[in-house]
Amino acid sequence: MKDGAMGVRGPVVLRLTLVLGGWAALVLGASCQRSGSAPPNGHAGAGGGGTAGEVAAGGGGAGGAVQGAAGVAGGGGVGGTTAPGGGGTAGGGSPGVGGMAGGPAVDGGVTSDASPVDVGTGDLGGRSCPATTTRNVTGSNLPPDVLIIFDRSGSMNESLDGTVCAGGCGATSKWSVATAAMTNVVAMTEATVNWGLKLFASTGSSSCTVSSTAEITPQPMNAAAIAALLAQTEPGSSTPTTAALNNAARYLSTFTDPNPKFILLVTDGTPTCGQSACAPGSNQTNDSCDDANAIAMVATVHDMGIPVFVLGIGTSNAAGDATLSQMAVNGGYPRNASPAYYPADSGESLAATLGTITAAFDPCYLSVLPAPTDAKAIASVTGDGTSLPNDPTTGWSFAAMAGSAGIHLNGATCDAYKTGAIKTVKVDLVCR
Repeated sequence: MKDGAMGVRGPVVLRLTLVLGGWAALVLGASCQRSGSAPPNGHAGAGGGGTAGEVAAGGGGAGGAVQGAAGVAGGGGVGGTTAPGGGGTAGGGSPGVGGMAGGPAVDGGVTSDASPVDVGTGDLGGRSCPATTTRNVTGSNLPPDVLIIFDRSGSMNESLDGTVCAGGCGATSKWSVATAAMTNVVAMTEATVNWGLKLFASTGSSSCTVSSTAEITPQPMNAAAIAALLAQTEPGSSTPTTAALNNAARYLSTFTDPNPKFILLVTDGTPTCGQSACAPGSNQTNDSCDDANAIAMVATVHDMGIPVFVLGIGTSNAAGDATLSQMAVNGGYPRNASPAYYPADSGESLAATLGTITAAFDPCYLSVLPAPTDAKAIASVTGDGTSLPNDPTTGWSFAAMAGSAGIHLNGATCDAYKTGAIKTVKVDLVCR
């Protein structure tokens, strides 16, 4: 990008850098300035931050009866050299003064400060973009916010094979097996996943009532709180899945952090608290099921930018199989197998399934700050200096989640990032 007295404008990008390390935010890391044109009346133009190793010179003021003022220093280039400010040109006065040298270049995608100056009535020709400043590039881990919505319906007192035990099945019940496995997984991953917990139906309420918040807010190191709540809770409600999904998504959408948001639905089958006929074998004796609404609600939640994982406890080949499978598809993370949801029919398979789901909380989604509005706002993406294509199969694609937006690495590129073959991802944003 070059400039001088004519104020020529070139492409302008923001460079943002992510270093391998899990969920991460790509934080604003470069000047959002265009070249400074030469304003009239002796005012100085501001040198824009350079890109690709080149720095624009500050335009000299065009003199009237006095000499032009000096051009302001150009910003340091991205791993490159600097350029001097342009001299002012005289009208009827003496020759203009040469501009000061640009700031030193700093390698590694960082640009030095070059703040705009007061230009009076002159045209700066593209001053720094609103609400942006020049900062060092940083990468920070962003653990996902995962809200578990846990089914506490009466059927969770049954054994994993659906056997009804007089007075409940104790340690072999779906509830006991599921809560034990969940407690262990949360304890092993609480430093890398912001776990939260929401029960449905809510305790101390009617059989179909679901609170508008969560019993435990997603945050780091929540294992002890989640274990304690599950230990003191007993199943015994209906299965208001639709309301639970709706309220959980609305709750997560109030979060202002840029961390990716997920819902993990843990249930043993058919959604109820509705007015539809129930599938044969569902153990429901009246028209109280809500399958269609629950399926539609998962799609709505997904479209809000909150993917949904569906975990079925003792549900294989049961009445709710088809419903849970379609919910998994709509949630955005189905299994590549039948059923499409994640089934668990033993304590061992449940622990393994939870491990698989936890690993799938997508490390290839990279949050970008400031958030791009669409793919057109992204000028380029590189992995360890190599250009990555905008390709939904094996490159990158624009992605938006609740409270954030950025890119998703796809296919082989995602695999390379997860294994460390690609260590640093850089995103250049178009400055509009």
